[in-house]
Amino acid sequence: MPELLARIRAMRRSAAEALASVLHDTRNQDPNEVELRDAWHARLAADPTTCAEGWYMPPPHGIVLALDTSPRFERLQTPTFRPESTWPSTQRHLADGSLLSVYCSRVHRATGAIGDIGCSLYRGTDPALRNHLHNIWRATSRIAEEVRLGIAFRQLYGRAMEILREHNLVNDIYSTHDGSQTNIGHTVPWSYETIRRNERLVLAGGSPQQVADLVSGRRRFISPTETLEITQDMVLTIEPRPRRPGLPPAWFHLVVGFERGRRIIVTEFEPLFETYDMQYLGA
Repeated sequence: MPELLARIRAMRRSAAEALASVLHDTRNQDPNEVELRDAWHARLAADPTTCAEGWYMPPPHGIVLALDTSPRFERLQTPTFRPESTWPSTQRHLADGSLLSVYCSRVHRATGAIGDIGCSLYRGTDPALRNHLHNIWRATSRIAEEVRLGIAFRQLYGRAMEILREHNLVNDIYSTHDGSQTNIGHTVPWSYETIRRNERLVLAGGSPQQVADLVSGRRRFISPTETLEITQDMVLTIEPRPRRPGLPPAWFHLVVGFERGRRIIVTEFEPLFETYDMQYLGA
């Protein structure tokens, strides 16, 4: 387990550094969503230890990159980024007042470990929006701290909903692969199960979509109906994307595992928070 968490941490860190580099290099170039997405993907694909394409497909490359500057943030008001209408567009350009939602879904070639990282970035000055992001960061961190050995996923989900209500937040995120329609995260595939020979063959030589389908289908969701209990070997994502009336959905995708019974929370947002002057959130 320490090796898996270290691998996930490294993938998240390098992905954050790659995007931070893109955002720094294009600061004065008025980039659109597609340009930002493609520049980030090129840096990720250059790493030979990870698959060139992410597992969360669609959208293309397994990358979410969506921004909005309108008062209602309609662009970000979606429960999932699977539909084509939510994919990066050449018509939307990054500005200092933009709220930027980013996510990539990396897959380690040899083991199938996923190194997902996602968050909301904002360098503007609207105090209501800054406070909203801080509120979501605190709520998500509290949910991660509720991950304990022996509790069922539906218990963790219930506690997460209580925490979101305490922060006056509502979670609308859902997965097309989750029959319950709402969840706050999922297992990291093969963290607590042995990878099969046929699965290794897919990871080694399958098409990007075959890899994506394999990884996606091996998840168990933290939902109101899932009875699976948390074990020592399990690694989970904690990724609600909550909103509140008048303010858009936002997120900070965390990973939680255990080392000798001690809970480990993996973040690795520092390069992005530093680039966007968001260190007040912590990392």
